[in-house]
Amino acid sequence: MFKVTEILPTDIDLDWLESSLRFMASETATDVRSDFDTTTKTFRNRPKFRKRGLVTSRKVTISVTTSDVNYKRLTKGVKGGYKIPKDGPGLLVFPSGYDAKTWPNRLRLGDLEPTEGGSRGELVFVYTQITAKGFEGRHFDKVIAEKWRPEIKKRMQLAISVPFGGYLMNPVLKRRVQRYRRTGKIPFM
Repeated sequence: MFKVTEILPTDIDLDWLESSLRFMASETATDVRSDFDTTTKTFRNRPKFRKRGLVTSRKVTISVTTSDVNYKRLTKGVKGGYKIPKDGPGLLVFPSGYDAKTWPNRLRLGDLEPTEGGSRGELVFVYTQITAKGFEGRHFDKVIAEKWRPEIKKRMQLAISVPFGGYLMNPVLKRRVQRYRRTGKIPFM
C-alpha cells in the first residue's frame, strides 16, 4: 500500500539566495587566485591576478585573469626556431644549461610550489645569431580548473542550500544566519 504525501515548496528569499551565491563565488575566486599566485612564487616580477565572482540570473561565473605577457607565454608555450638577432657588438652571453622550475600539464604533488631551477653551467659567448628553442606550455590554467571543478560544485551546492536550512551543517554560516534573523541585515553582501 502506498501513501502519497503532498510536499509544497517553501517561500524562497531570492535576495538571500543571490547574496549567498555571490558570497560563495567571491570566496572561491579568492581561493583560486591564491593557487595562481603560488605558481609564480619564485618569479622576480610576479604578475598580478584579478579575480571575479559574478552571479546573474542564468549562471555563476568565477574567473581569474592576468594581462602579464610572460605568464601567458609560460602557460601556452612558445614555438622555437626563431632567430635572436645580434645586438650592439653582436655578443650574446648566456649559461650553457637550464633546469626548468615547472613541468607541462602538472603541478607539484602536495602543493603548487615550483621547484628550485634556473640557469646553470659555464657561460657561453656567441658572436652570431642563434636559433632559439621553444618550450611546451605549462597549462597552469587547465590544471587549476581541473583541481577546482569538483570543489566549486560542492561550494555552490552549499550556497544554494543555505536559504533552505543547509547552513545548519556549517557553524560559520549558522552564526551568520542567526545574526541575519536578529538584525534583518543580509550578512553576505
